[in-house]
Amino acid sequence: MKSRNKSAFTMIELIVYLGIVISVLLLNLALIKVVNLSNPAENAFWDSMADCWNEMTVKSQIYHTSYRVELNSDRVVFVPKKIDN
Repeated sequence: MKSRNKSAFTMIELIVYLGIVISVLLLNLALIKVVNLSNPAENAFWDSMADCWNEMTVKSQIYHTSYRVELNSDRVVFVPKKIDN
């Protein structure tokens, strides 16, 4: 009998491989969720930052100004700057 040289994955090997990849991805998603929930102070900071950013975006369109963002050790400051036309 002739034996064929297999160079491709069998269906079972492919299913096992995909199962391992999916389980690793699900584990990473679960860990990301745990890390995000573990620090409420950081979540509050980013929520506040997003609110301020949105407010400055609206103000810059209304008043035709641009804003520079300064990161100090204890706060974030939006400094207005007039746009020259």
